[in-house]
Amino acid sequence: MYLKYCEKKDLEIIRSKYKKEIENLPLKNDDSTYKNFVIYDFVLNSDGGRDKFLDCGAGPSPLAWLLCDHFKEGHMIDISVNNKFTKDNLHHNIGDFFTYIETHQDGSIDYALDGCSLTHFDYNEEGNIGLVKSANFLYKKIKKGGYVIVASDVLSHLDESDYGQNEFIKVKDMIGIYESAGFNLAGKFDYDSINDDFIIDLDYH
Repeated sequence: MYLKYCEKKDLEIIRSKYKKEIENLPLKNDDSTYKNFVIYDFVLNSDGGRDKFLDCGAGPSPLAWLLCDHFKEGHMIDISVNNKFTKDNLHHNIGDFFTYIETHQDGSIDYALDGCSLTHFDYNEEGNIGLVKSANFLYKKIKKGGYVIVASDVLSHLDESDYGQNEFIKVKDMIGIYESAGFNLAGKFDYDSINDDFIIDLDYH
């Protein structure tokens, strides 16, 4: 179970374990590889149901396409990107997340997957209002015993710079938002896993 900052050894494990699947990534950089396949690894090795999952911001990723082999049905939503990966049990959707999530019955989703989308939805000087709103929506839609799995860019808990809590927030604040919505953390987050010798180089930052 990964409840920690990404370390170099984690990325090496992922690359070795899912070498064949990673070949489907449009971008095979560290950032894309880790975010997609740490989620994939968690889902395959956890005890949630296998009826339905939702990729909350799919983009061009093959994640949902790969996971459909393990679920009755998969759903993906993105604000603008047409995903090229198709299967009979994979449902593509383009549009606003908050409008789309309402089309799902309460308590109907086994897994919701977030590869660094939800923190980007809506934020201002007051904080990450999009993440708060999406956490509340997801709590209604996730089955009891289901999971929201997050692989996201965050600020180090040791960072004392005045970045605010907008697009990039600290882990403890993200955890606080989900717990306030009603979720329980699957385990204790390992803050000691932060390391100085490895930082994923984000293409856009």
